[in-house]
Amino acid sequence: MPRVREYTQQIGAQGAIQGRRAAPGDSFALGPELGRAIGGVSDLLQDTAERQEVSDIQAKLAKARAEWTVHLVERAQATSPGDATFAGKFNEDFNTYLQQLEGQAQTRAGQNAFRKGAAGLAAHFVEKAGVYQAQSMGAKASQDYLVSLDARRAELLSDPTQFQALLVAAIGDLNDPAGVYAKMPVADREKLTIQTQQELAMSAVRGLIQNGAPELARRQLDGGQWDQYLDADKKAELIDKAAVGIRGKDVEARRIVAELKAAEKEKQDAVASQFVARMFNPDGNPLRVNDVLKSGLPAERQEHFLRLMETRAKEQLDKPIKTVPSVMTGAFEAIRSGKITTISQIEDLYGKKGQVSFEDMNRLRKEFTDARTDAGSKLVERRKIILDGFKPQIDKSNPLMGKLDPTGAAKFAEFQVFARDQEEKMRQAGDDPHDLYRPKSPAFIGNYVPAYYTSMQDSLATARRRITGGAKPLAEDKRRKPDESIAEWKKRTGL
Repeated sequence: MPRVREYTQQIGAQGAIQGRRAAPGDSFALGPELGRAIGGVSDLLQDTAERQEVSDIQAKLAKARAEWTVHLVERAQATSPGDATFAGKFNEDFNTYLQQLEGQAQTRAGQNAFRKGAAGLAAHFVEKAGVYQAQSMGAKASQDYLVSLDARRAELLSDPTQFQALLVAAIGDLNDPAGVYAKMPVADREKLTIQTQQELAMSAVRGLIQNGAPELARRQLDGGQWDQYLDADKKAELIDKAAVGIRGKDVEARRIVAELKAAEKEKQDAVASQFVARMFNPDGNPLRVNDVLKSGLPAERQEHFLRLMETRAKEQLDKPIKTVPSVMTGAFEAIRSGKITTISQIEDLYGKKGQVSFEDMNRLRKEFTDARTDAGSKLVERRKIILDGFKPQIDKSNPLMGKLDPTGAAKFAEFQVFARDQEEKMRQAGDDPHDLYRPKSPAFIGNYVPAYYTSMQDSLATARRRITGGAKPLAEDKRRKPDESIAEWKKRTGL
């Protein structure tokens, strides 16, 4: 640290005004009275000059004090914590400034006033700069200590059983008279000691909560084990965290159970899909009863598939199950609305209720599966908008208006099935099935709607046949084939 310059008298007895003063005994042409008058004026001028310079010097020193006080604060704020050269550099710069200012004093009184004021001002800034540097060094020491404290806190989050050992080590480092924190102010060390106890205790309790022991943490908090380290607010905060941790364990346990159930259900659905595929195409690998019994499926699902197999066998011996159009349309709606939640509900429409054909059951199964994928749900939404828009053109029934369309529901159900069959064809061809529901696309489904129109004459004829008990059955070659659309049937038969 630079030595404060000791300002001493460096000028002689000479005043600023040179020449011999007039003495009372001097003789002048104007007489002795004039000599005395001139001497008095000279003294007055000298005294006035000295007083003016002293005043100027005091004003300059006061200004210097104000300006350099601001400089000191600004430089302290811009200096990195722990810079041991701060005070020395500042005092050196301030002494250089004083040396430049000293040369402006010309009279003995002015120089004496400068030395006295400069010495006091220099001592003032030596003290102030030293205080700032001490604060800076203390701040640096505190920062260094907090870094080590954070490392210990992190260790406790992973291993809360190390609390006592780490607490003793931290307090020991902080109060070691030969350690790196020895020059830290006592007040700072006391404050950091309290902070250390509290933060390490909180980290230890958090570690218990995060590592799967929130119940233990809650018991310790309720039992007062941490009261010597935590204030009431911190303790209440940790009690809340422990409660959340306990709740979280319960939620996680339920989540795991739900996840396992979902995985099991997915596994069962995969087996079920294989079984249905084997029933649909029995030539390759027909489904056997023994396959169902050894499948590992729950008893109710095994019973479900045995019922499907039984229904399928009866169909092959007797007559195929025909789809009830209103049931098919309702099933599509129920899938879209979420009323149907399992594939078993769809399969029961065939195996248990006999309301949809085996083929249509598979269409509904695919609808259900697709609707639960992101891409499939978007297609379902687009399809619903377009098909529902065409429904009034196909099914002209309106009970509120007293209008009946005996064939409308069947034709609209057929139209929906046709749309889904077209989607599958487009997928197999590598085309985008969304094009079916884009009005500007050449494949737009609206192009096929006229084939499903019901004329007024057809509706009246159908109603008449139902009233009269039906007309004579159509000849075999005039009957509509299972894979034949209405338009194709009309074209082939001329009806």
